[in-house]
Amino acid sequence: MDGMNGDRVSVTGTMARLRVLVLEESTERSQRIIEELQTAAMGIEPTVVAGREEFLKGVRSGEFPVVISPYESEDWSGVEALRELRQEGNEAAFVLIGYPMKEYEAPECRRVGVGDCVVSVELSQLPMAIQQAIVEKKWRDANTEVRRALVETESRNRELIENSLYGVFRASPGGTFLTANPAILQMLSYPTLEALQAASLPREIFRFPAQFGNLMASCREQGMVPSAESEWRRKDGGFISVKLHLRYLSVHGRPDELEGIVEDVTELRASTAAGAEIRADRPTGGGHRARLQQCGRGDSGLGGTGLRRESDVSADCGAIRAHPGTGGPGGCVDARAVGFCAAAGATATAGGPE
Repeated sequence: MDGMNGDRVSVTGTMARLRVLVLEESTERSQRIIEELQTAAMGIEPTVVAGREEFLKGVRSGEFPVVISPYESEDWSGVEALRELRQEGNEAAFVLIGYPMKEYEAPECRRVGVGDCVVSVELSQLPMAIQQAIVEKKWRDANTEVRRALVETESRNRELIENSLYGVFRASPGGTFLTANPAILQMLSYPTLEALQAASLPREIFRFPAQFGNLMASCREQGMVPSAESEWRRKDGGFISVKLHLRYLSVHGRPDELEGIVEDVTELRASTAAGAEIRADRPTGGGHRARLQQCGRGDSGLGGTGLRRESDVSADCGAIRAHPGTGGPGGCVDARAVGFCAAAGATATAGGPE
């Protein structure tokens, strides 16, 4: 038997060289283990240690991807050795050999990650147990990496949602908020998520409750409703215009949910409405120019003579001066209109009033 400071036993075979830490106080049993691995043509480099101190020294070296331990030893058990191994943060594949463990001990071994248990009278199973332990370790490592990636992704998504300018929420089909990000609370002027959860979407949030029912019906039928516009009521009594992107979630074994992304378009709708009012109220100037052109052609006037009252001419010319940008592209008025105004004693320029 060799210890941590003794000679290592090299066993060559067809498999890739593998460093194995063998915890065994009995020289005879450790030799049987090495012979069994040699018979199985396993290319390993075993290091045999006896006792807890040597075992922990080997574990802390981090040099051994596989650990073999007896089920029982003089001062501690193989399950305790495994627990020590994991507490050291070492995820090496672990094989427990010895007599069959009691029924209540098997779950504990599985919980802490035992790869297999080999009966000492059937050491021929040891090579297979080592391979199984290595495979299970690879699966554990892969599972750990997937979980780590999921946690990282969830953390990033949570951060994105928490800091988003868009409101994000989930609600029950009946209209009770389940979750909502800070943007929703700010839009609706609610101090906390708990306060928002006490409010009903159809009765207290939607200005027109029937619209919520219509949207839910469309979601159930189509799966989602993109870009639906509505008006929501704030807690302070004000109203906001929102654009909703809704999705109906139905997962077997879980309650159905409504998922929504909300965009506050209140300012956009207000500016659009204001622009429409300005365009509706602004004089076009086209009528003034047409009348001046008609005067220049002699098409209308007093008694069909092509002459117009001086007050009418002054009014039209004044309109051109007041709205220089309505006579044509670039703020220019018709040349004949300019000439007519000049002849009538009015002043109209292409760039605007003097």
